[in-house]
Amino acid sequence: MHYESPIQTIPKPFEPVSDAYLRSWTDYIQSEKAAGDVDRVIFLFEKALNALFFLPEIWLKYFIYLETEAARPAHLEEMFSRYQPVLIHLNPEVLLYGIYFEESQGRIAKVRDFFAYFRKHKGIVLEVILQEIYFEARQLSLEKAKTLLEEGFAGLKDVRQQLFLLQEVASFHAFLHENAEAGWEMLKSARRELKGTKEFYYLSFDFAFKCNWDVANKLRNAHSIFNEFLLEHTRQMSEKDQRDVWKAYIDLVSKGSKDPLIIKSTVAAYHNSFGRFLRPAPAPAAESKQDYGENPRKMAKLS
Repeated sequence: MHYESPIQTIPKPFEPVSDAYLRSWTDYIQSEKAAGDVDRVIFLFEKALNALFFLPEIWLKYFIYLETEAARPAHLEEMFSRYQPVLIHLNPEVLLYGIYFEESQGRIAKVRDFFAYFRKHKGIVLEVILQEIYFEARQLSLEKAKTLLEEGFAGLKDVRQQLFLLQEVASFHAFLHENAEAGWEMLKSARRELKGTKEFYYLSFDFAFKCNWDVANKLRNAHSIFNEFLLEHTRQMSEKDQRDVWKAYIDLVSKGSKDPLIIKSTVAAYHNSFGRFLRPAPAPAAESKQDYGENPRKMAKLS
């Protein structure tokens, strides 16, 4: 059969695979799908995995096929469980697909086991810990979600990833609205590592604004972080970054407060803080007689 010939050679693990080789597998599987033989398609997918087990896209396509076109959830569950030690070393997207599937089948304990297994062997990975937090929030296990947030934040060593984790959780309303105080305390505790970055203040203001507090609480909490910015961190930031933080705060106040006096006083404080940059340029100095030399018309203007 003409599909068999191009796939006879099995590539070495983790070495680059040519597009032509991948296309040969894809075309072969697609031809069997068109023939409608589910068992034959499954056989080919598993044959492809034998050669290309290190390619996450093959696993993902196979899992999707088993769940949708083949409608064989039991086989998908078996594959996911059997090859879990392999899957944790691939792109997290593959593992997460299997986890979503298990959750959709109501196997909550199994999902928790998979997440725990991943953390044990791979440590804290942003994409996975984030989905684990979301999962626990969907189960209304908010204390567990809070613990995972703290563990995730401590386990991520990159400041940008820490910020991203906090930002994503802040926007997840099902978690945030039930546990705003805990999230706010977590954010405040992060300031030691994240101080001096304007992104931290953006996140703080955004978090305060999204919380289900009343307006007074939103403004008070945002102002507490802003005061810290004024007192401690301005010297660590460029003038442009300081301006950006001020503008973000003014934007929050404008949205969160209906009192025009509060808005006006905040804007006035901004102009006072950066007055040396915002004042009009000074008028040119009066020209002296020496400047005009012997020109009698210009001399006349000064007399």
